[in-house]
Amino acid sequence: MNLLNTLKQNKLSRFLSVGAINTLFTLVLYQLLVFFIHPSVAYLVSWFTGFVFLLVLYPKYVFGVKRSIKNIFLVASVYLSSVFIGKLAMDLFIHFGANERTLIFFIILLTTIYNYVLINVFLKKRNSITSV
Repeated sequence: MNLLNTLKQNKLSRFLSVGAINTLFTLVLYQLLVFFIHPSVAYLVSWFTGFVFLLVLYPKYVFGVKRSIKNIFLVASVYLSSVFIGKLAMDLFIHFGANERTLIFFIILLTTIYNYVLINVFLKKRNSITSV
């Protein structure tokens, strides 16, 4: 129980927990939707659903700030920019010979760090929150 309380009080562990739940949820949703609709449409629906999930949980639960339109917009902007950062990094590494199958794991790590750092910095600056 003490470990669970420690994890709840650590911002990074909350960020990773919400991200893991989101990843699992969107993966399951995608797999279910593929039974009924085209895979690319299933991807878009599951990605957008996960995106909304993060917008709801990140400001208040992970970073401890009010869930305002401005905070949600800030989180959305960082998260959307990370898609482009990930795409650019993927293209660059593939160009230099990286393995296309395993590169995704590095890209996930890269964009996770990018998202955490930028969201944390921008929300802290905007809301004057203390680092946990």
